[in-house]
Amino acid sequence: MHADIARPLAMMISQSRFPIIRSEGWFALALMARSREGSATVSDVFQQLETFGILVSTITGQSTTGAGVPAANNTTGHSRDNSDSSSGSSGVRSDQIREMQAKDRENALVLVNELLTNSVRVDSIFVDLLRDFSSEA
Repeated sequence: MHADIARPLAMMISQSRFPIIRSEGWFALALMARSREGSATVSDVFQQLETFGILVSTITGQSTTGAGVPAANNTTGHSRDNSDSSSGSSGVRSDQIREMQAKDRENALVLVNELLTNSVRVDSIFVDLLRDFSSEA
């Protein structure tokens, strides 16, 4: 697998204009992470703070600081920050946005689980994300 194949997918999950494209990016990354080689490729993308922060934010539903840590202003850990998911020109209703966010979260959790299963990147934050947020899905 080419080392740069996951980069366009990272661009898909980092954009906020088209929620459906973001969802497809999460799905594709989760599928790629199912193999050891794919997990290594996907893990490289999440070495960047921006994409790692997006992963944490997608799973926790909170805005993140620059270090990918949930911001301190939301202590419940259960609400979604919809500021980057407004329907705007995309014409998507808020219930569709919530549904897509739930799917994104599910795919991001599958992604983290596959990264841990393939022992590519065993960071404590990945273990914490699965432990703290997978039961809420």
